[in-house]
Amino acid sequence: MGIFAVFVVIMLGLLWLFEIVFLDSFYEHMKRNTVKSVANSIMMNMNHEDIAEYIEDISQQNELCVAYVTSNSSALSFDNLQGCKINSLKSEPQQLENYIKLALANNGHYLVEIENYSAQKISVWDYFVFTSDEINLGKELIDITAKTDPVSGISTILLVNARITPINATVTTLKAQLLVFSFIAIILGAIMAWFLAKKISDPIITINQDAKNLIHGTYNTQLKGVTYQEISQLNDSLTYANNEINKAESFKRELIANVSHDLRTPLTMITGYGEVMRDIPGENTAENIQIIIDESTRLTSLVNDLLNLSKYQSNEMKMELKCANLTECINKTLLRYNKLIEQEGYKIHFNYDRTVWSMMDEGKILQVLYNLINNAINYTGEDKTVIVNQIIKDECVRIEVCDFGDGISIEEKEYIWDRYYKSKKNHQRATIGSGIGLSIVKSVCQMHNAPYGVESKLQEGSVFWFEMKIDHIEK
Repeated sequence: MGIFAVFVVIMLGLLWLFEIVFLDSFYEHMKRNTVKSVANSIMMNMNHEDIAEYIEDISQQNELCVAYVTSNSSALSFDNLQGCKINSLKSEPQQLENYIKLALANNGHYLVEIENYSAQKISVWDYFVFTSDEINLGKELIDITAKTDPVSGISTILLVNARITPINATVTTLKAQLLVFSFIAIILGAIMAWFLAKKISDPIITINQDAKNLIHGTYNTQLKGVTYQEISQLNDSLTYANNEINKAESFKRELIANVSHDLRTPLTMITGYGEVMRDIPGENTAENIQIIIDESTRLTSLVNDLLNLSKYQSNEMKMELKCANLTECINKTLLRYNKLIEQEGYKIHFNYDRTVWSMMDEGKILQVLYNLINNAINYTGEDKTVIVNQIIKDECVRIEVCDFGDGISIEEKEYIWDRYYKSKKNHQRATIGSGIGLSIVKSVCQMHNAPYGVESKLQEGSVFWFEMKIDHIEK
């Protein structure tokens, strides 16, 4: 509001300067330019057959007196002002001759300024009041142009007379008008400034309060009726942040529930089997020990996933790029599932025709492969089949992990890469994931600048894929 008020004051100040302070200067400057322009125009058209009519028209339009004399004795004069000074110069040949000499000495052009003063003062009642003070009656401008035609040898003297009358009465009128205008402008400006300040500040105050509420866990940013684009964009950004925080909080709660379940189940089994082996003779069998080892491995995997995700989010994970055998990495990952294939009847096929080498962090790519294959196994169909394809495309190799389960809906595709998100569908296997595997896949692919994505159709299965640049190929 203060800035708007200052702007109004500045604009009013400029208006006063140009309309009052500098009005005399502008007026005089315009008159000088008019006199010079008319003189030049007449001289350029001097040889025109209708020169007399032209001079009469232009002198009337600009309220000027014009006179010219040529050396062949032709003369014309047009009086459009009372008491033109050029008329008095006719009775003062010596003065006129001096002016002409000045014009010739100044490349044929000279502008005379004559101040008019009088001891008479005209009152508002139209009668004369004599005073000893001199009253400024304005200026007389006389433009003298002397020119000789090089062809005919005829010389021409042109005099253009303009009067700069005092504009005190005009200034007084303008002052009165500007005073009224300034008063009205200040009142209207104050009202408009208050209205605009309120209209702009109210939504900002609301948005600010909503932003503060986010700190305390209140997510209800629903500002309506915003008309200013910037404020609307700010509100949209805050609403987006609000939705993202809501989503993150929801996913985090799911993560805590999932991790709690995942931790509780193996811990319960480890504790139970340990107590059985301790208390019951003959239960210290290889099978029971293997169950404890498997559950411990499951706990270790879950904790490692959580630690890795934390490092990715805090940008603490470092890349160790080297040229590695990507095809061998896939085969190495699939070896981890041999027991699952033997005991539970899963079928995992790897299709490739050549061995591909790529610049990558081998450990992190192994993690990507493990998460994608494990995800496919968890959600595959009744046939328990998972297919891994290695497809060479120009300078890139595309790795696809395919399952034949229920597929992913369009709504879910938007969230599956988010941290903490886990599909609500039932797993094929009796295991529960933490929902961070695909988030790790996303982070690793982004670190490698590797494109990634998913293609899925409901009831037909899903294809998760990523691409790496090829360093070289072995046949």
